[in-house]
Amino acid sequence: MNNQQPGGHGWDGRYSYPAAPPQGNGGYGAPAARQPMVVIPRIAPEDMAQYYSQQQGYSQAPPNYHQSPGAYYQHPPPSPHGQPYSPHMQYMPPQQQILYNQPGYQMNFPHAPQNYSSPQMHHMPPPSYPAPSPIQQSQSLPHQQSHLQQPRPTSSQSGPVPPPPQQHVDQRRQSLTPSVPKTTQPAQQSQKLVEQRRQSSTPSVPKPSRPAQQAPPSLLAREPQVVITSMKSSTQSVKTNAPPVTKSISRPAYKSAPLASAPVIKSELKRDDAPANDVDYQQLLLSLADQYISAARSMSSDLTRSRLSTDLSKYHELMTSGLTCLDSAVNNWKISDPRGEAHLRLQYATLLLEETDNDDTALAVLSKGITVCERSKLRHQKFSMQHLLARVQFKTNPKAALKSIDSAIEDLVAFNNTLWTYVFRFLRVSLAMQRGATSDIPPTLQQLRSLVSLAESHRDIPVLVMAHILEASLYARSRSPESIEHAHRAIAAARSYQLDSSLQKIPQLRALVQFSDLCCDLATTTLDQLDAKVQVLQDLIDQLGSDSDAWMSSNFQIPTSVAATDNLQEETAGILRVVDSKASISFTWLNKNELFILGFLVSGAAKLQKNCLDERAEPLLSEGIKFAKSGSVDKKTSNKSLDNAFTSATREESLNMAAQILRVFALSIRSNWTQARQSLTDIATSHSMEAQEKYSQVLLYLDGVVKQAEGYLPEALACYTSSLLLLPPSAAKMTGPDLDLRILATLNRISILKSSPSTIAESEKLLDAVFPFCQNHPNPSIQSAANLLRTTTAPDLGMIKLKSFLQTSLACAQKSQNHQLISMVMNLMVVRFFGGIVGDQAEKSAMVGWQLSRKMRSPIWMAASLTNLAKCYNLHGKTDEAQKKTDDANAYWGKAPEGVRAHFGDGDM
Repeated sequence: MNNQQPGGHGWDGRYSYPAAPPQGNGGYGAPAARQPMVVIPRIAPEDMAQYYSQQQGYSQAPPNYHQSPGAYYQHPPPSPHGQPYSPHMQYMPPQQQILYNQPGYQMNFPHAPQNYSSPQMHHMPPPSYPAPSPIQQSQSLPHQQSHLQQPRPTSSQSGPVPPPPQQHVDQRRQSLTPSVPKTTQPAQQSQKLVEQRRQSSTPSVPKPSRPAQQAPPSLLAREPQVVITSMKSSTQSVKTNAPPVTKSISRPAYKSAPLASAPVIKSELKRDDAPANDVDYQQLLLSLADQYISAARSMSSDLTRSRLSTDLSKYHELMTSGLTCLDSAVNNWKISDPRGEAHLRLQYATLLLEETDNDDTALAVLSKGITVCERSKLRHQKFSMQHLLARVQFKTNPKAALKSIDSAIEDLVAFNNTLWTYVFRFLRVSLAMQRGATSDIPPTLQQLRSLVSLAESHRDIPVLVMAHILEASLYARSRSPESIEHAHRAIAAARSYQLDSSLQKIPQLRALVQFSDLCCDLATTTLDQLDAKVQVLQDLIDQLGSDSDAWMSSNFQIPTSVAATDNLQEETAGILRVVDSKASISFTWLNKNELFILGFLVSGAAKLQKNCLDERAEPLLSEGIKFAKSGSVDKKTSNKSLDNAFTSATREESLNMAAQILRVFALSIRSNWTQARQSLTDIATSHSMEAQEKYSQVLLYLDGVVKQAEGYLPEALACYTSSLLLLPPSAAKMTGPDLDLRILATLNRISILKSSPSTIAESEKLLDAVFPFCQNHPNPSIQSAANLLRTTTAPDLGMIKLKSFLQTSLACAQKSQNHQLISMVMNLMVVRFFGGIVGDQAEKSAMVGWQLSRKMRSPIWMAASLTNLAKCYNLHGKTDEAQKKTDDANAYWGKAPEGVRAHFGDGDM
């Protein structure tokens, strides 16, 4: 109970006292304040025998005082100061004996009643009720025995104390049998000694004495106990009525083996219920987790090739075992070092993100980790967890992830944290580009502008160049005419720093600038400078290929001007690294083999338009395919997660397939339909169904093109009328390559339908539907093809409209340098404007048509142009030359596919 002395301030805890208690009744009996005391009695061995004899239930000795081996001290002699005598007082100095009998000093003994909760007890005197028997005390809980306080004896309690019932005595005897541990807590000893003193000072009914039993040797051999000063921290334990907390033994700090995807953890772990000599289970769990995860990840490169179900099951078993050990180390062991706990949680959450789909578990681990970091002011660990938390949220709720990143950026800007502002702005831009929503373009551009401004103010040139590259890529994706112009400006801004010394150490940035510039030119069909840019890119690839130390992995670092410590990589789980004592931001792009594949792929695409002239596109594409087939994962050094390994393998397969598709286009441009058909067959047999599903639309279009060129028109129409290639109802609902392929399929379908009089009306209807999509298309070749079809489908087309369509088609074809369309337009002009006309202009036009068709390398168009030239010679009386051109035309016609010759007849041209 809350015991308050007159004139005092009460006590709010067992060992909590007023700083300066006033003198008078209830005072401490000392003129000055002293520290709270906990009395641990110091008694002699013979007194311990008497103490245990009384606890065993024996009656007290007769009133006459005598000392014998089998007697008890019932009425000891008074103390020199006239106070009741206590056996252990003979060991105290006289001054302490006086203090011992003061009420405030006796409050140090744990004999208060259990009820502390009644507010009326603050102003009530101690109750006068009989003291509970030792049997009742022994039946209470251990924590109650050590913290409950019994009432002090008063004058109203001086009557005889009845002996305890025999049943209780028997129970007490049974409780003290040798099978029960004899260990007694100091607080319990104090309580029982106080009970002994109370009984010794109170008259009782004499009973026959019994021989005393010997106390257990384990207790008699204990060291003498002394009075010690109570610690202030014990006050809280008394307030909550909790048992004494035993401080667990701190284990020495250890260094666990590093896991594959996270830094080395240096922490001090301890478990509350672990004994002092227990095994260091936390280190054992982390070591097992490291071994399981490393063993699993060593299989990842082989699994990308074999993909056997048994191997996948073994990988999952090993990874499950490793994650289970790591989960046990995180959740079942108390980590005293906040930094170590933050490292461990960050590592565990990273593995959950990379290896599993347990997003809820990862979010819970990161939430607790962020709380630990905020409480301990661990800045880098907190931001790393927020970075990882946004990536986990992006998998299920992209909008919420972007909002959380915006909130983090606001806080970082407010605290002027430049380094992590860079990191979160780059993360915001990357996730928004992965999402690909049109509504994300304006806020993403704003983030890039803020990033450029911040990098300029701190003169972080690599960060500035990376921001300009991302800006150009974002503009190029919008595919509008003004956006391509903005993209070229961003690339020019990035190229203005190409001589900076910091960029010479980062070949990835130089390669990114070259790739971005080439892709922008290809998107706008600007072919004037493509040859020079392709040569620069090829020189860079050759330089990197000859340097074995360059481009070691798919990771590269963008250095900043912020100083950093050596353990920055461990604290941020690899998000930030240290380069020349400066913090650098880690990015992931392509490994060296993927760089070679992409370099040859882009170079072949740049040469594709002119493949009918020099055929250089095919060797470049074939070289990229050869690198893709060789594989880029080294079995001995690969230690990726299964998801990253599959992602890398899928990316290589995608680049390989894109190169093979472009090679089919290159073969089609020069009318090599036999090899084109063989290449399509190789794609269908050498690639997985997942990759073919990704490129299913373009593969279906190429299948229709090859069938149309081979003369299988019904089969080609079946391909063009597939749901993947039908024209959309509105241009606003579809953009990009998807829309372009549908437009091209519709134009090819129109060219087939116009060859039959019964389907001319349908072709005109389709042309009216597709023409609005082609008029303002950014690709001039599509504009040229649409205007060319306008001149052939309408038989009653006027001369003015005919000339307008032909003029527009020829201008667009010349702009895009499309030699196939230029040849078609010129041969059509010869037929429509110079057919049956004698003159030098007609002969020159027929000769130009033949020369263009010869560059086109199409047997059909060469045969058609030679036939027109032979007719022109016949009109001019040049019969020998006409016959020679007719024979050449028949020879070229014989090289045409059999399906085409069967459609037009096997006769001579």
